[in-house]
Amino acid sequence: FVCLSCNLFVCEECKSSHSSLQHHLLPISDAFYIQISNLQSMVNERLLTKNESLMKNLNQFNLLINKLSQNEGIITQKIQNEADSLKLQVRREKAQKLSLLQPDMNKIQELIHQIDKVQAQIQSFQTQKPLQVQNQQIYIQQHTQTDNLFMQMKQLEESIQQMSFDVNTEILKDFCTDLEDIMLLQQRNSSSLKEIKLKDIQIENLQTLLAKTETDFQKELEKWIQLTQNYAEEIQMQKLKCCFCGQTFSKLAINQKCGYNNTVKQDSYEHARRAEKVVKADQKIGVE
Repeated sequence: FVCLSCNLFVCEECKSSHSSLQHHLLPISDAFYIQISNLQSMVNERLLTKNESLMKNLNQFNLLINKLSQNEGIITQKIQNEADSLKLQVRREKAQKLSLLQPDMNKIQELIHQIDKVQAQIQSFQTQKPLQVQNQQIYIQQHTQTDNLFMQMKQLEESIQQMSFDVNTEILKDFCTDLEDIMLLQQRNSSSLKEIKLKDIQIENLQTLLAKTETDFQKELEKWIQLTQNYAEEIQMQKLKCCFCGQTFSKLAINQKCGYNNTVKQDSYEHARRAEKVVKADQKIGVE
């Protein structure tokens, strides 16, 4: 028998003295299956329920990781698309503003070129050597050329006076705004990358915590499995055997006389040896 209250084995001879309201005796086989059932219930209630919660948490972590990866891809693509659009806008704006500046710039370059030509022609006259009397006709021709130079200079002067020397620097303002937009976008991109990095660190910490929780759960489960196995082995070791012949009792023969030793007489030498073996066996398993 097994006393569930004391968690001790009780033999047939001690059964009567051990029976009371404080003690609950059951056959050893029934106690074994009750103990196994209790262990299974504890595993179901304390471990398997936690296992379901852990699996739910693991799925939530995986969903969170996948969502963060998707968000990272979406944000990165949006930033790339926006940057490409702004670059194209800057190139178009530059071409438009150049088209406004180029005509005035061409006019100025043409006037400078004409002034250089007049200056070069005057310098060529100044470097000529005095001519002989017979070449006075050449002076007449060159004098006519100087008249033409005066006309050209007058026309150039009028053209210059008509021009505005004020360069429209306002053109740069809008262009700088576009550049500032690009810089702002880059700052946002950098901020987003930092935020993603922080989230990656948080995910890594959560994964570490999850791995530790799973390890602790596995250790706890292995502990209970080992405890169940140890108890089963202990029960197996405590199978009742006949102390006289070593014959294992069947389930139906528990707490009955050994069928192989029914010829042993009371108060005989064999009976005394059997009693001695019973006492020693009870002492090993701690039976009262």
